[in-house]
Formats: sequence, C-alpha cells, structure tokens
Amino acid sequence: MKTPLRSMDELAQASGLSRPTLSKFFRDPGLVKPATRARIESSLEQYDYRPNLIATNLSRPTSRIVGIVVPSINDPFYAEVTRLIDMRCMRAGYLPMLLLSHGNPAIEKQALETLRSLRAAGAIVAALGTKTERAPRLPIVYLDTPVRPGVSFVGTDNAQSIGLAVSHLLQTGTPPVFVAMPPVNRNAIERRDAFMAAMHKAGHEGEVLDPIGPHHWDFERAGQEIATRFLRQTADGQRTVLCANDRLAFGVLSAAAQAGLSVGRHAALRVAGHDDHPLSRYTCPSLTTVAQDYARLGELAIDSLWTMLAGGAPESRTLPARLISRDSA
Repeated sequence: MKTPLRSMDELAQASGLSRPTLSKFFRDPGLVKPATRARIESSLEQYDYRPNLIATNLSRPTSRIVGIVVPSINDPFYAEVTRLIDMRCMRAGYLPMLLLSHGNPAIEKQALETLRSLRAAGAIVAALGTKTERAPRLPIVYLDTPVRPGVSFVGTDNAQSIGLAVSHLLQTGTPPVFVAMPPVNRNAIERRDAFMAAMHKAGHEGEVLDPIGPHHWDFERAGQEIATRFLRQTADGQRTVLCANDRLAFGVLSAAAQAGLSVGRHAALRVAGHDDHPLSRYTCPSLTTVAQDYARLGELAIDSLWTMLAGGAPESRTLPARLISRDSA
C-alpha cells in the first residue's frame, strides 16, 4: 500500500523537492523539467497524495474553475450539452463545476454566489425566467435562453425552428394548435410568440393551449393534461398539435393512447415537437420534431466564454434547427 500524505509540504519533504516546484507541476506538468517531472511521478507512485484542487485554484491570481449552472440534469438537452462543455473545460486545463438550480431562482442565485466566492474564472448558465441577476466580476455565457439584451448568449433561433415546424405541418395537413410550455424561462415566451407569428404570416389565426397548472419542469404531465382537455373539447376530424418541446409531446402521445386515438401522418391526430429529444425516435409512432444542434451549442458556449476571458466583448449567437419528419406528423 502507498504511504498516505496529508499535504503538499509532506510530499515536498518526502520527495526532496521544493513546494513551489510541486505546485508548478500540479498546475501544469509542462512547467517543470522532464527530469523533475519524472522524479515527482516516481514519488506519486510511492505516496498516496492528491492536491486539493479547490484550494489550489483559490491560491492562484486567476482561478481555473468554470461553473456550469443548469436547471436539471434529468433533461437530456441539458445533460448532453453539459457533458460536452465539461469535456472542453478539462481539455483546456480548467476545473468544471456543475451546479443545479432545480428550477428555483433562489437556488440559481445561490449557485452564482458560490461561484463568485470561489473566484471562478467564469460560468455557463442555463438561466431561469428573466430574473437571473447580474453577477459582478463573474463572466457569464447564457445558454439556451437569454435573460436580457447585451449579454453573451448561445441558443437556438426559436423563430426559425418554430416557423420550420409550422410550415411543414401546414403543407402536410390541418393547421396546428400549439401546446405551450409552463413559463419557466424565456424560451416559453419566444416559442409561443414564434408560433403566433408563423401562423399569422400564413394567414391563420393560431390557437395556443396553455398549461392547466404550475407544473414547472414536469413537461410530460403538462402535455398530457393539456391534450386530454383539448381532445375532449374538439370535434372529430384530423387535428394537429405542435408542442413547444418534445417532452410535452410525449404527454400528448400518452393522452392520445388513453383516448384510443391513432396518431400519424394520415390519422385522426398529428403530433410534432421541438428539440429532438433522444427518445423521440423511439416513441410510438416516432415523433416529428425540429432538432437543436446539441454539439454545436456546447462548442459555441465554451468558445464564447474563452472569448470573454480573453477580454472580448459579449456576443449573442443563435443556431438554426433542422426538421426531422417522422411518423407522428
């Protein structure tokens, strides 16, 4: 068994090297000579020591911590984008720190204060609502939903993506109604507005079905309840539903199954979503949707943060979505 050591001072004494030399090695092995690096690595094979990365970061003039704040990791969109950002941070020599807001603005505020107290280099934040506070001395790139003009933001162009879905549905069947998200962030507002604009442009009034209760991030339940009410109140004939996200659409498909309605291109009900959730291709029938570019969003978010850390100005960047036509519409 390796001999345990509690501090870098103990490792310095055991290895015969100075503490500043060890500190440079743990900051970046390339900062020490090859012979010294080999000597340190040999010592680490004999002794059980791991540096305190938080303390190491706090002792530096510029921290290497990058915060990642998201509402939930249960949502595959946030999980995948977070994974990509985490990998980029580690490759660049930064310590990624994931904090969850759990859909609660007070917890989100606390997460930002925690990052400030740790002197984080910066943060990527999937913000809640429009009330996310400014964080002095903490460079932030907002992901997925902007909080105000003039901030650094990376997300999907909701006007383009919703417009793409509306155009497809109008060309292939009856005009859609829109199943709206609970008002958890700006995307809920933007996608609703984009639907109405696209319908008006095509010469239709546009109908929006709002959530019945404040279900917040329980989108599947909200979609199921909205669809159950809608299907009971509408006459027979083909009906088309466009959902603000795929998780709402999963709830709509569940409501249709419970009502004994078939769903599909030429069936009594057509259903489409937004995001290209990883499970959307496996629903029955498979879900027509507009796909966000998860990988590119993650890349642009971290690139924007590097730009800000290098002294660059905040920038807003939006990506187009692409239509994926499957069996549900």
